[in-house]
Amino acid sequence: MNQDKKSAYLIELKGSNILYAMDQVISAEKLLKGDLATYSIFYRIIYRSRTQEVRKSRIIRWREKEGKRDGIPIVILKEKQLEESI
Repeated sequence: MNQDKKSAYLIELKGSNILYAMDQVISAEKLLKGDLATYSIFYRIIYRSRTQEVRKSRIIRWREKEGKRDGIPIVILKEKQLEESI
């Protein structure tokens, strides 16, 4: 969470079940909606092993629907490690 930029990152660590991870971060956002009402929400899913789930149509549609905010992707799925400046 970056209070200066009013951004919150919901991060899920998974083995390979990307669809379940997507459901979990969306559920977390719904639970925290009142607390994060003034924040921009970003989703990060880090998975441990190669998986074809990152190419499933449900995941692709979600990523396309969310798009970018100020040039930053709303949804990032990354294998093993992700580094970014927040």
